[in-house]
Amino acid sequence: MTAHPPSDANKRPATSRDVAHLAGVSRTTVSYVLNNTPGVKLTEATKEAVLKAAADLHYRPNPLARSLVSKSGPLVIVMPRLPLNEMIAAMLADVTTELFRRGFITTVVQVHDDVEMAFETIAGFQPRAAIFVSDTWDDLIARLEEQSIQVISLGHRGAALDQHSLGFVQTSHLLERGHSRLAFADAEESGQIGAPPRSADAAAASQALGIDSPEVAIVPRDGTGAAQIVREWHAAGVTAVCAFNDEVALAVLFGIREAGLRCPEDIAVIGCDDIPASAVAYPPLTTLTTDMDLAKDSFVWVILTALGVESPPPVANPLALRVVQREST
Repeated sequence: MTAHPPSDANKRPATSRDVAHLAGVSRTTVSYVLNNTPGVKLTEATKEAVLKAAADLHYRPNPLARSLVSKSGPLVIVMPRLPLNEMIAAMLADVTTELFRRGFITTVVQVHDDVEMAFETIAGFQPRAAIFVSDTWDDLIARLEEQSIQVISLGHRGAALDQHSLGFVQTSHLLERGHSRLAFADAEESGQIGAPPRSADAAAASQALGIDSPEVAIVPRDGTGAAQIVREWHAAGVTAVCAFNDEVALAVLFGIREAGLRCPEDIAVIGCDDIPASAVAYPPLTTLTTDMDLAKDSFVWVILTALGVESPPPVANPLALRVVQREST
């Protein structure tokens, strides 16, 4: 049976599988011919068949596949599928720009809980390395390492016992303001693989500081159900709330108003990230921030060092958080 090129009605781009089928060879042979792989002996007839099939199909090799062969594939930054606020987006833009200046192409992917799908998405880029913003991805990392894909982690375990962790800084601030019965407002997506385990961090910080673990509830960013959650917290004696991030904190502020309560008189709130909207909230939101330039430099340094590229280390703790004091606490 003679192989024929795909019909004109089929608009999808030709693949190496199509070329292999038309030339009557394996996809590996197609790769050897099109990449002119050194040390591989093929007959002239085989080479001509592959080249003719590629020409007949107007085949264009995937640039990512070529980059794998040359060991210069993209760096893939892996993120949980949480909404990216402008602060996180700006950080990623700065990191990818700095890496580009160093000669590295970088892309960002967001993945869900399906480990196999996440693996296929990342591996499909044939990356030079996969970069994780936290190290709570054990199963996914194991799958990647099984395929000899380098993994670089920007996170660190044990943060709950670190005085610079988000939970510790938020909780300490509220304790200093006279609050000892706390709640934690979690994000809807925080159960996904790779999402920062901030509720666990807050619980560990509370234990380390000698107070009860916080009440925990998911507060949707659009404020749905926030008033009822706030009423239940208030009835339970909660006087202050640590929020997953500023967007969740804004929803808590909305819930406090809808519940007919006052902030900070009845319930205080602290967020994280210091997005622009936090300064114009009602009341203006107390939040946490960090030196974004230093954090960017540190992330780039960790990545370059893992890739074997010499780079000067950061001069200070890149993730040192500080409280931006406003009227909500």
